[in-house]
Amino acid sequence: MKLNLINFLKIKLKMEKTVKLKKCTPAGKLTSGNFNMGKNESFILGKNFECNKYYIKTLCGTASGWIYDYEIDSPITIEELENEKASLKTSMDSIQTKIDWLKETGNSEFDENEFKVYATLKLLEKNELSISEKSKLIASLIKGESC
Repeated sequence: MKLNLINFLKIKLKMEKTVKLKKCTPAGKLTSGNFNMGKNESFILGKNFECNKYYIKTLCGTASGWIYDYEIDSPITIEELENEKASLKTSMDSIQTKIDWLKETGNSEFDENEFKVYATLKLLEKNELSISEKSKLIASLIKGESC
């Protein structure tokens, strides 16, 4: 279970990024039979197409076969983890804002449009923001980019 979670995180953080492949596959595991295995070359991890199998491309963008998730030999960096943490924090803050809105308004179901109007009115109440800052925030609310 722990290994699957690590592989899941690695795949999530490495998707559409450059990866290297292991020189050999862990004992007892199937190998993709990929002719790229063990080459001192980088590939771009593509989309998942079946269970734990992912397409790979050369850095030039040419299709180069597929690999299993455990054949990736690119460690997760601190920067990638920090970026993921920031993304998750933003997502959690957004969810908390919506929960607070539900509690404050007494609504039992979330309504995206009603929430956007509410959030817009809350932004307009903030006197410390300039007109241009308010307009950018309201535009992002309309586009659904933030809460």
